[in-house]
Amino acid sequence: MKGYSNKVGIRSICIAFACFLVACTNDQAIKADLTAKAKEDKNFLGVRFTVQDKVVNLTGAVPTSEGKTALVQKVEKVHGVKSVVDQLQIAPVVFGTDYMLKQNVDSILQNYPGLQAIVQDSIVVLEGTVPKDKATKVVAAIQSLQPLALESRAVVQD
Repeated sequence: MKGYSNKVGIRSICIAFACFLVACTNDQAIKADLTAKAKEDKNFLGVRFTVQDKVVNLTGAVPTSEGKTALVQKVEKVHGVKSVVDQLQIAPVVFGTDYMLKQNVDSILQNYPGLQAIVQDSIVVLEGTVPKDKATKVVAAIQSLQPLALESRAVVQD
């Protein structure tokens, strides 16, 4: 009987741990996962995304309908995502000198699930929401990338 109760105890601990991992997926973890995927997938080039309450909001452009479908499906499969709001448009995506700046800005924004950035002509425009205690930090981090300009349309929340 001792061996049986140990197996049941270990199984219970494993199930509890798995439930804990699922419950611990938060918006920041989802945004970080999406940021990593965006660096590997060309369909993300013209896409911006925010995460709030495990709901991913996609905006921007994707060059083909096949690419759009693949991108949405990839986002839906990210661990912890409840749903995806698809506001993507099929349109040409141009990436040139802003590509590296966008990648670096997105790397910073992976820690700010409510923020997204439009990067064009070396100008960064922040949109979305950011907690008041993190607003100065995110602006300073993006300014350290030395864009031509940084415009914030973000709403600072208490």
